[in-house]
Amino acid sequence: MEHLFRSYLELLQSILSNLSQLTKLVHRKIEVAQMDDLEALDEILNEEQALALAFRGLEQKRLNLLRELDLSEVPLAQLSAHFPPEMEEAVRQTAAELMEQYRTYHDGAQTARGILEHNLREVDRVLAVLNERAERILCVNALQHHGGKHAVVERAVVVERAVINGKQ
Repeated sequence: MEHLFRSYLELLQSILSNLSQLTKLVHRKIEVAQMDDLEALDEILNEEQALALAFRGLEQKRLNLLRELDLSEVPLAQLSAHFPPEMEEAVRQTAAELMEQYRTYHDGAQTARGILEHNLREVDRVLAVLNERAERILCVNALQHHGGKHAVVERAVVVERAVINGKQ
């Protein structure tokens, strides 16, 4: 039975290591998102995806070990009390580090998400401006081509703009 406890502690340490890597990635993501470096962002997203797959495997092992130890219902913060005395402190410390690392990761992920959402809104705004400019060019071209149909073309542009903006 002791080997199961030791395996679980080693697993927690592996999860902590992966979460630490993920936290470093999220901080890099913040940096590259602020610099609008899409290539670097793509690389980071690929690395995150690989870590997410690794986490799935670790989570399956964790759940299996908890079942074998009959500790499935015990929260992480209280887990150390169920371990052999000689392992209690190591489990308590690893669990505390894991929870702190998760908070750090979560805060960084929220920041990265906010920056990326801001960047997407900015892209949407720029696209809307470009779309409006393209509409004006089309209108001018239509006026030049059809001379006297100015009012009809102008009305068509107004209607199309209203449809695009969801006003009709």
